Amino acid sequence: MKKGDVESDRRRDPKAPATTRVATGKTGRRLDAFDTLLTLAEVSLGLAGFAGIVVVFGRGPGALAPADSFRLLALVGCSLGTLFLSLVPIALNAVGLPEPELWQWSSAILLAVAVPAHLFAFLRIRRHVAEILEVLPIYMLPIGVSLFLANFIAQICNALGVGSLPIFGVYLIGLILYLGFAALQFARMLFVRPGGS
Repeated sequence: MKKGDVESDRRRDPKAPATTRVATGKTGRRLDAFDTLLTLAEVSLGLAGFAGIVVVFGRGPGALAPADSFRLLALVGCSLGTLFLSLVPIALNAVGLPEPELWQWSSAILLAVAVPAHLFAFLRIRRHVAEILEVLPIYMLPIGVSLFLANFIAQICNALGVGSLPIFGVYLIGLILYLGFAALQFARMLFVRPGGS
């Protein structure tokens, strides 16, 4: 059997592994879910690594300011969280979970990781609100809360299989949101210093 025959068989089979069925772009090339997830994992690992370099070479003597500490924790937490959550569907597929349930379980695990992380971040923000607001514009708080709340709702719907869900795209958008937040923290660590310095 040729490779093309295997591909066409997998496209007809709704229970085909997630690596073979995601979407077809305008160019006709198939997008591979696991390649996309591995790319996200690599980017998130690189972002966490660059954060370490910025901290080592960019800070002065003494401990980090509470605002920098929060941003570093958010950056590394979101980066490593994205890394871990990018590998979850690959592991679930390796143990034989079929595609619809694969995205349900992946979204459920994302929620199980994200809810405690968000509670921890909220408590940390409350403890150092004045210092954090020095480097975080007030308008970013409602935008961030709205985006993360929308992500929670989408991931809950994906995990429960509401409507035409579960799908890979919902899970992917959730991961991209966390990676984007980490990248924003990285950029702000480089260019926005506490106290306007």
